[in-house]
Parts: sequence; C-alpha cells; structure tokens
Amino acid sequence: MKKILWGAPLVVLLLAGCGPAKDATYENVAKLREAVIASGVECPGDSSKRDDKYGEDYLKCNSKLAISVYDKDADLNIAKSVHDFSKDTYLAGPRWIIQGDEDTLSKLKDKLGGSLAVS
Repeated sequence: MKKILWGAPLVVLLLAGCGPAKDATYENVAKLREAVIASGVECPGDSSKRDDKYGEDYLKCNSKLAISVYDKDADLNIAKSVHDFSKDTYLAGPRWIIQGDEDTLSKLKDKLGGSLAVS
C-alpha cells in the first residue's frame, strides 16, 4: 500500500513536467515549434529560413502565426529595432518572438511565458 501512495505523487509530478517550460530558451526554431505544438497551438509549417545577418531562425506556421529564434540577446534587440514590431501583436521570450493574433498568443503566454505586446 505504501508503494501506491508514493507512486501516485511521482506520476503526477512526472505528468506535470511534460509540457514546455516557461521562459525557456530554444536552440533553434524547430525546438520552439515543438513547444508551440505542445502548448496546443497548431504549427503545420516546418520549413525554416535562416538569416545569418540578424542571427535569426524563422518559421511561418501559417498565414497568422510566425516564430523566430535568435542566436543572442543582441540579435533579438537588433531585430526589434530593424523590424517595426510596434505594429504587430507578438509574444517575446528569451531570444524568441512569436507573432500572431492576441487570442493565440495569450494561450501561448500561459504555457511558454514571455511578454505579450498588443498593437
């Protein structure tokens, strides 16, 4: 009986850790895409584009959702100044940005963390 009592909390703890981590850093856009999908948001696009000038790995999930991962914090800051994100609704985390509609980004914020900017 004691094994069952110890086993149940362990199973709950393991299941709780299965989702994406909040405010995580992703090594590339494929890893961020996996976290987006694990958060319950579809991202059927799977062909990323690399921009070495800005240290950006970019993927367009669909016509309303795009994700980017940057090599360094400085690359993300440069991208924010070069691209006029003030006209976009986006979710930004450590070295990543997700552009999309407010409802989708709010859902992702609950799972991935980050800061939501609404235009």
